[in-house]
Amino acid sequence: MIIRICLPHELEEAAALSDFVFRQPDQQSMGSIFPYLFQPGISQSYGAFTEEGQMVAFMGLVPEVIRVGSARLNAYGLGSVCTHPDYRGQNLASRLLEACMQHAKRSGASLVFVSGDRSLYTRAGCRYFGRIRYAALDPSTSAALQAKIQNQDWTLRSMMPEDVFAVSALLEAAQTGYEQGPAQLLKLLGAGAIPDIYRLQAQALVAVKNGRVQAFAVAAVHAADGSSAADSQEPARAVE
Repeated sequence: MIIRICLPHELEEAAALSDFVFRQPDQQSMGSIFPYLFQPGISQSYGAFTEEGQMVAFMGLVPEVIRVGSARLNAYGLGSVCTHPDYRGQNLASRLLEACMQHAKRSGASLVFVSGDRSLYTRAGCRYFGRIRYAALDPSTSAALQAKIQNQDWTLRSMMPEDVFAVSALLEAAQTGYEQGPAQLLKLLGAGAIPDIYRLQAQALVAVKNGRVQAFAVAAVHAADGSSAADSQEPARAVE
């Protein structure tokens, strides 16, 4: 089995393999919702290939720059890790992870972020990082919050295309975050990756006061027309 970096024209095959492993027929292709992994360009991702050239395992690698105050950290996000069922048990994922880690090291990355706690990662020295906290709004609390906002002359509405620079400036002003420009922001909003994982739809909202966009949020919500996946029992949730 050959472990190597994917060529640009092979990313479509990588998306098809990821769809086969992860997606249901009513869900969007991984190639659509994760554009920075699968759209042609200078690929950073790795695959396992048979001698005949068939891709049978994939590990996506996306470079990012994380801003923490005045500091900048070069990092990679690792995702869409998959192996065709017929080729599991051959240590392919471990070999791909080693190749990706060496790639990150050669690139000068300080961190590699992995979503998941499989033994594949813990054996390789990955450590738990950060915290996740949950908060829920019930109908009465939501109504009270909405009334308070209206009394303070805030307007909540859906984000419009013309809001892109204002929203981009809000994200840039945050103390921590991924560096991204307006075009990258629009691509990520259009992809709606996290909402699609929960079989929900993305809704981008802005809060306006004194004629200026002063707050921004993306939520994963059930479609108002009932077109969300019928078997999605997930609650609506904040994404960004």
